[in-house]
Amino acid sequence: GLLIFFAPYPLGWDRLQYAVTYLTPFAFIDFVARLFGGLRFPFLSRGRYFFLALSIGTTFGALMGVIELPQTLGVFQLAVGVFGLATLLEIGLRAAGGDSMARSVGLGLSLVCVGAVHDIIVDRGLVPWTFGLMSWTSLALILQLAASVVSRMRKEAERKTAIQKDLETAGILQTRLLPEKQIESSNFSLHTFNRSADQIGGDWFAYRLFDKRWLQLHLGDVTGHGTQAALLASFAKGAVDFFWEDSIARGKTKPPLDELHTQLNKALCVMGHGEATMTLISMTVDLVTGEAEIVNSGHPAPAIFAGGAHKPQ
Repeated sequence: GLLIFFAPYPLGWDRLQYAVTYLTPFAFIDFVARLFGGLRFPFLSRGRYFFLALSIGTTFGALMGVIELPQTLGVFQLAVGVFGLATLLEIGLRAAGGDSMARSVGLGLSLVCVGAVHDIIVDRGLVPWTFGLMSWTSLALILQLAASVVSRMRKEAERKTAIQKDLETAGILQTRLLPEKQIESSNFSLHTFNRSADQIGGDWFAYRLFDKRWLQLHLGDVTGHGTQAALLASFAKGAVDFFWEDSIARGKTKPPLDELHTQLNKALCVMGHGEATMTLISMTVDLVTGEAEIVNSGHPAPAIFAGGAHKPQ
């Protein structure tokens, strides 16, 4: 069905040649944008679509008999000159900034320009030899671009592999920060389970037995996932451990939960700069009377099922 746009033959071949030729600058500018992860000049980024419109417009115009294809060459050549200089300026600025990829591409384009000037001189008979050079320099540019793309992909793959290893290492270290089951008692059983949604996350818990009577538990959840959440979770867990040790040093057999939440909230506000928050629920259980004291800071409320003679409060 699409062959109708290029029929009848041999005019169809001419239309196909013009359409592909007018698309070449669009493809090249788009390739440069993808190669460098974007373009600095909005004019160049948006202007590449001019060639796409020119290719489609001239094809349909020639098909409808509105325009003659050779008449559009002047507009195409002018646009190629303007956008070509803008592309060279983009690459030159990046190369001057130390971008090795831009320097490599700039060198290849310089060789193509040298080949084009050489062939013009040859065509005009200004030199005794007759061989062309631009085809070889163009081939060298294509091979150089292919090598550059392969090198960029290889470096990106190595970077992702290194990040993945770092995340896995961070996940292992974070898991080791969580408490092990070290409390054994005939009065109660303690079960814990933790599975991170990512390699590292912001969930943490801690528990400790004081004076063989008071069991204190903390369950925290930092907003979000990733490195920031994991760092804040590690800080909060360390702050709780320090608070426990400080309470013991001050002779408090039952560390006050409200004081812990107040101090931890101040520290997180300073460290998070208002961009990261954490919910925390803490509980102190009296293993003798069965009473439970709960302080909840934004965490979902717990469900407590009472049983036997002792009713949790």
